[in-house]
Amino acid sequence: MNKEYAHMLETLLALDGIREHKEFTSEDGELLQYLEFEDKAALDRFRDHPEHIRVKKSAVVDEFGWWDVRIATVDERYGVKAPRADVGR
Repeated sequence: MNKEYAHMLETLLALDGIREHKEFTSEDGELLQYLEFEDKAALDRFRDHPEHIRVKKSAVVDEFGWWDVRIATVDERYGVKAPRADVGR
């Protein structure tokens, strides 16, 4: 990960209102970044932060080639987290 991008991400993840952040890398190197925000205001703070805008306009974008942002509202969420078999060993 580019140092400039890593610094931006660290700065933005410290903002108020971010519930969850995860990154997944596929076998071919494609990166999926998942962010969950408390509300639209938190998303707006993240999106409109000067550091975020600066990095998006810089050459760091070339490192990614493209991105696809999807913003959704969760109407319902439920599930069960199964205990891991290796816990307590």
